[in-house]
Amino acid sequence: TPWGVEMQQVKVEIDEDLLKGISNATGGRYFRATDNTKLSEIYSEINKMETARTTVDSFAVYKELFGRFALAALVCLLLLLLYLAWDFARVRQRHRELRRLEKLGIRCRMFYPLLPLISSHYNNRDHRKIVVIDGQTAFTGGANIGDEYINLKSPYGHWKDSSVMIRGEAVYGFTLMFLQMWNLHDNKVDYTKYLSVPIPVPEDAEGYIIPFGDSPMDNELVGENVYTEILHTAKQYVHITTPYLIPDNEMLSALAFAAKRGVDVKIIVPGIPDKKLINMLTKSYYRELIETGVKVYEYTPGFIHAKSCVSDDRFAVVGTINLDYRSLYHHFECATYMYDCSCIPQIEQDFQ
Repeated sequence: TPWGVEMQQVKVEIDEDLLKGISNATGGRYFRATDNTKLSEIYSEINKMETARTTVDSFAVYKELFGRFALAALVCLLLLLLYLAWDFARVRQRHRELRRLEKLGIRCRMFYPLLPLISSHYNNRDHRKIVVIDGQTAFTGGANIGDEYINLKSPYGHWKDSSVMIRGEAVYGFTLMFLQMWNLHDNKVDYTKYLSVPIPVPEDAEGYIIPFGDSPMDNELVGENVYTEILHTAKQYVHITTPYLIPDNEMLSALAFAAKRGVDVKIIVPGIPDKKLINMLTKSYYRELIETGVKVYEYTPGFIHAKSCVSDDRFAVVGTINLDYRSLYHHFECATYMYDCSCIPQIEQDFQ
């Protein structure tokens, strides 16, 4: 044998009458889990036995396992209580900020306020970033309203982000997406005045611009479908920036297939993460992606928050969509799909 132990065959004869006796002598009892009858029966049987090693050992193992599970449950409970306390404090801070803005004449709404132990929609965030000015101009991209987004504060090194400005009829789509979210809190407003604004066509208009939104409520994976379509139709390159890279199987397959058929697939992720646990998950995909030919780079000066995708100098997407499961499946997102627009080479230049 591989272990150098000599093995011999042993013939065992079994008395069939003995088996019948064992079969007939076997019995069982059912114990309800709500009383202590089972434990008392176990102790009674142990006292009757001259040697009870097996029974005692089994009971000791179950007791030890129960202790471990109880400890794990206690740790989870403590973590949950800490999270709820932090979440409650954050909600109170947000309410104070909203009251301050309201006093300045700025109307504000909090999307689905989180109520500890009551809210069931922790994952369904409004992750959209939309600015619409007079129905004529719209902005969208990765940037929120905060000091770190313009590098007044630098907790994670240099913060790099991206946005696009839209003029023309495409602005109507962003106006509609904003009003859809606002309508969740105030459905008595007449939106006609916002949706009937005449929008002139810019004189330098060229190419095609399609604003789109993604929602967890319609069972349509719009964001993922747009990205996979670009990957499937690319001929030369697909360059992507994302702060979080936790793709599902469909996205992994699309990235790998594009790289294997010779498309230059590159992804830039943060060099200095804002969330270390998520960054660990991001890095867990490096080997799988690199082995298929996808090139992964880290933005070493700091944190890249831009969410963009550019392909073949003809297609581009700039918006709020991260390449992670929550963004693709659970969040309310928005983005701009561009084809043959003059700004697409600028997006590729910024990537380089």
